[in-house]
Amino acid sequence: MRRTSTLCLAIVALTASANLTPTLADEGGVSFWLPGNFGSLAAVPGTPGWSWATIYYHGEAAAAANAPFPRGGRTDVGISGRGDLAFFGPTYTFATPVLGGQAAISILGAAGATRPLQRCR
Repeated sequence: MRRTSTLCLAIVALTASANLTPTLADEGGVSFWLPGNFGSLAAVPGTPGWSWATIYYHGEAAAAANAPFPRGGRTDVGISGRGDLAFFGPTYTFATPVLGGQAAISILGAAGATRPLQRCR
């Protein structure tokens, strides 16, 4: 048992030390939950009833010409893109506690435009 624990600890330490690139909170992209919508004031109880959310999201991504992306039998380089999106939808917050917390249900839609750009093929 002790040998297995030591081996597991060594593997974890080796794996952690092998990751030499800095890691940012959301890797320079958008997190799973849109910032400001679900994470903001998450511990504060909501007002029971209906509410409406409208969120604007602007995202950009780029890769230099030295970063190849294989796609459909060819390699594209120098890819960049921009997206302007609007997320919108209703939320219903329940007044009755569910499992010791406050439950809410949402459905969101999205509309917007994306602008991909390839610099070289």
